[in-house]
Amino acid sequence: SMSFAVNGATKPQVEAASHASLVRVLVVSWGKITVSASRSSSRRLSSVAGQLATGWIVDYSVFVSLEEATSVVSAVAASSANTNLLEADLAVELVAAGVSSAEVAASLAVILTPTSVQPASNGSVCLQPQLPAGALQGAAWNCDSVDITGVVTCYVHCQGVDGVESAA
Repeated sequence: SMSFAVNGATKPQVEAASHASLVRVLVVSWGKITVSASRSSSRRLSSVAGQLATGWIVDYSVFVSLEEATSVVSAVAASSANTNLLEADLAVELVAAGVSSAEVAASLAVILTPTSVQPASNGSVCLQPQLPAGALQGAAWNCDSVDITGVVTCYVHCQGVDGVESAA
């Protein structure tokens, strides 16, 4: 997930800006990313004593082939370690979505949660925190795509050892 604080933004603006920024930072096509934003508690801004900014949590999923998974996870890790590029890109996108540039400049602060991929015993790639209920780590999985996400949600296009497909 990605979280940030910014004043004056609406949910549609946050989702549109986050989607566009993640497409560029993770170097994947638009249709491979889904985002969902929700307000979190307000955050105190370190740059402005006593001022609170509206907090946002953006849950995102990137659906890529097994071949693309490594580069996406690397991009998430790099962006998590240094959020400057993501923050600068998100600032541009928030303004493009209609958020006041003064609000963005005064209040934007970004945190990107890193994601890891866990290879399964059959060589496909599955995210460890997203194994369906009752699944065992290392069990055989048949995955057509990989859900790279910062949120514990679901398993996509995967069948567990019991043959039951997990819904997205």
